[in-house]
Amino acid sequence: MDALDDLKQILHLKDGWHTTFPNKKSFTFLQTATGSQSRIDRIYATEAIMETAKDLISVQITSEGAPMKGKGRWRVPEYVVKDKDLLEYARQQGIIAKKEIEDLTSRLQDQNLQRIWNSYKTKVIHKARERAKQIIPGLVRKINEVQLELDCILDDVLQPETDKIKHACRLQEKISKMEQSYYLQMQKDHKVKHRLEGDTPTRYWSQANKETKPRDMIYALKKPGMTEDEHGVLPGNAYEKLSPQMANIGMIHHKNLQTAGIDPTKETERDESTPAILELIRK
Repeated sequence: MDALDDLKQILHLKDGWHTTFPNKKSFTFLQTATGSQSRIDRIYATEAIMETAKDLISVQITSEGAPMKGKGRWRVPEYVVKDKDLLEYARQQGIIAKKEIEDLTSRLQDQNLQRIWNSYKTKVIHKARERAKQIIPGLVRKINEVQLELDCILDDVLQPETDKIKHACRLQEKISKMEQSYYLQMQKDHKVKHRLEGDTPTRYWSQANKETKPRDMIYALKKPGMTEDEHGVLPGNAYEKLSPQMANIGMIHHKNLQTAGIDPTKETERDESTPAILELIRK
C-alpha cells in the first residue's frame, strides 16, 4: 500500500469515483454469503483525463485537444412513441397547424409554412419530453426507487453498522435481480421485433441492413475574425473546440451565404420578384 501511495503522489493520481463523489458511500462487489460489500474496482487518473462510472468500472481515453462532444441529438423514446396521450396531442396540434396553413393568404415574415411547421414540431417534442418523464417504464422506476433507498441507508450515520450491512445486502440483491429482469426483457423485445420486421421491407429492416460508415469528426473551426501575425502564425485561441460554439460558427457562416452576392440596392426588385417566383413553385 505504501508503494501505491507513493506512486499516486508522484504521478498526481486520484481515485476517480471517490473524487467525483467525495461524500457518497457505495460499493462495487457484494459477497452474498456473508453480506459484506467492498469497492474492489477503481481507476486512478489525473484530473485532466478523469471520467469514471459507478459499479461497472470504465474509462474513456481521450486527447486534451479533442473537441467536446455532447449527448447527441435527442429523440423520442420508443415507449413514448406509442403513448395514447402523445398521439392524441400530436393529432390535435396537427389539425390546428393544418387550419393555420389553409388560412394563409400570403407569406409573411412571422406567419408562413416554415414557422407553422416549426411551431408544430416544437410543441410535439416538448410534450414528448414531458410524457417521457411521466411514463418511465415501471421496472426502471422501481430500480431507481430501490437505488435511492439503498443510497439513503449507506449514507445514514446513525444506523448501526450491522443493520446497515443487512439492509444494504438485501436491497443490492433486489436491484441486481430487477436489472437482470429488465435486460432480459429488452432482449426478448428485440428478438420479437426482429422476428416480426427483420424479413420484411420496413424501416427496421432498412436500418439493420444498412452499411454503417464512420463519420469524420471536425476537431476545430477557425473563429471568425482571427488573422495571422507578421510571421503567418495564428494566435493560440484562433480555433474553437467546443461543439455548441462550433455549431454556432457554422450557422453564422451558412446564414451569411444566403445574402452573399446580393446587391442591397436591389432589395425592392427582389421583394417584387419573390411573389411571382413563389407562385411558380406552388404550380
